[in-house]
Amino acid sequence: MLHHVELWVPELEGARESWGWLLESLGYRPYQDWQAGRSWLLGRTYVVVERSPAQTSASHERTRPGLNHLAFHVSGRAALDALVEAAPEHGWTLLFPDRHPFAGGPAHCAAYLENAAGFEVELVVSAARDEQSANPRPVGEGEAPLRFQELTGHGLRLRAWRDDDADVDAVMRGLNDPEVTRWGPPVEPLDVAGARAFIHRAAERWAGGRFAPYCVADADTGAPLGSVALHNVFLPMGHAGIGYWLLPEARGRGAVTGAVNLLTAWAFDTVGLHRIDLGHAIGNDSSCRVAERCGYAYEGISRGYLPATPAGTFHDMHQHARLSTDPAPGSSIR
Repeated sequence: MLHHVELWVPELEGARESWGWLLESLGYRPYQDWQAGRSWLLGRTYVVVERSPAQTSASHERTRPGLNHLAFHVSGRAALDALVEAAPEHGWTLLFPDRHPFAGGPAHCAAYLENAAGFEVELVVSAARDEQSANPRPVGEGEAPLRFQELTGHGLRLRAWRDDDADVDAVMRGLNDPEVTRWGPPVEPLDVAGARAFIHRAAERWAGGRFAPYCVADADTGAPLGSVALHNVFLPMGHAGIGYWLLPEARGRGAVTGAVNLLTAWAFDTVGLHRIDLGHAIGNDSSCRVAERCGYAYEGISRGYLPATPAGTFHDMHQHARLSTDPAPGSSIR
């Protein structure tokens, strides 16, 4: 088993941006950080970028003897396309664009990217992984079927919630917002401690393997915009639900539509789900429009299904759902 890979780079800040975005999008997490370098860890293997004082050259040339490129697994074609779309914003250029995504041959689906320092990566869609993702399988005891993967597209970044001031404030404002509480179960007003508990529970739910909670963030600034999550994931049946909320200032610009589309594509292409349910209280017309724009077909009404305020009352629910075999919605986000 590979222990780690260490890359000596000519310039550290650019390397942190380009490699950090790529590795975190592939499921690595920040591991070590020191003055001359940084590393990211996945499982027991980590990748280091370092500006070492012992370097004897000011540039990297991949055509010389030594490292030519690093290759990484990508979980599916949708994930590959999302990475290629977002790559230029993070210092990566697509190589062989005229032959993409089959520059390596007709049976090899991959993207080849190069950063400003001349390092090349290959992002490979494995046929075995595609076959596995298309066929949900039962989960063994103690096995977590969901592995965190950052998702990008539509000007958004679906990332992990962070225990920092910006995210804590976003959770507190979002879950206390009257438009959110209007359609949800009765809850006590959320304070800072409650917001931090929400963020910590999000990490625990990933580890439990039945929930996939994401912070919806602006792709350029990283600012939190809201939440989107898969819940009640049950792989033996290939089912899950999806839910979301947005901060007031993020509404009306397609953010929730983009977030639901990103997470839905990942759930079908990578997790291997067959059906995702989307339910909302009758009267919540904005959620109904989101469901329609994201290809979630209306299936009927579930009476008295959603707990409401005041306590002891219930909303009737519009039931929507989308199947992996349904046609994808149009690419334009309204």
